[in-house]
Amino acid sequence: MIQKIRRWLLRLQWHQQHYEPHIEKSLDEHKCPYCKEVYVGNLCPQCGLKEGRDRLTAKTVGLNLMDLWGLGNRNAFVTMWHLLWRPGYMIADYLRGKSQAYFPPIALLVALCLIFTLLVNGLGIDFDNSQNIGEAIRTQMAQSQAQSQAQSIPDTPTDKILEEAMEAQVKSLADILEKMQAWSNSHLEQSLLIYNVLFILITSWVFRRSPRLGRLTLIENFYVQMFIDCQMMLIAIPYTLLTQSVARTEIYPYFIPSALALVILIYDFYQLCGFGLWRTVWKVLLMTVVYSLATGAITFIIVLIYVIVPPIIELIKADPPV
Repeated sequence: MIQKIRRWLLRLQWHQQHYEPHIEKSLDEHKCPYCKEVYVGNLCPQCGLKEGRDRLTAKTVGLNLMDLWGLGNRNAFVTMWHLLWRPGYMIADYLRGKSQAYFPPIALLVALCLIFTLLVNGLGIDFDNSQNIGEAIRTQMAQSQAQSQAQSIPDTPTDKILEEAMEAQVKSLADILEKMQAWSNSHLEQSLLIYNVLFILITSWVFRRSPRLGRLTLIENFYVQMFIDCQMMLIAIPYTLLTQSVARTEIYPYFIPSALALVILIYDFYQLCGFGLWRTVWKVLLMTVVYSLATGAITFIIVLIYVIVPPIIELIKADPPV
């Protein structure tokens, strides 16, 4: 039984790796109705007009409508299917020059983000009702206050002043973190851009060399990340419809649960880079840890700028030095 499953997995992997797009090539001779060029094939070598497009049909109308969304020049639905079935191998094919067979990732990501935003706003779907950062901090404050009140030793006035100052500072910190989370939720496009740029830089460092693709440049990693974002959006849309909420995750570019996002990233980079399974796992975990530390550092800098610096400035203005 185990041998049968192993052979089936090997056959599946072979089909995923050796996909070839089906292209119907015309062997007849054609005369281009536009430039009068006589040629054999599907496209006129002089002006690029496709064979058989001399008459307007219902298909022409459909393609023109899809062009409004940037979906008419290549098969976006085939690309989305490959992002779910063989994402890493498809991205590798695209980087190796088979870009004509797939839809451009940037245009596809814009379309999917637009669909996701319309879905969230149109259906009135709110972010998941898990406990936010501010509420978690307030809960910890309430627990610490209850523990201090349970102690028999009363607080001195100095301790009371310090406690009130610390409580005000923590409340201010919680308010800033809540505002940051609210801004990220209400500005999906901008937050996705910020977190994706950071994720691309970290991915470029962790997966800078691979057995299958060699050394990836920063621009190639940019296209890798765009395709992965498209894949995550394809999964986030049905997840949002089924749960009627947008998952809050530690992996910020992706609106799906963190555990699911980690599994998908391991699957993607395992196919894309050609590392062994366990080496791919620890590289993805390393990438996630570095990304979490980087986002934490950015959050700390924002809190430093908006929480700690303003009171100091106000103090300096109120009591200027002599």
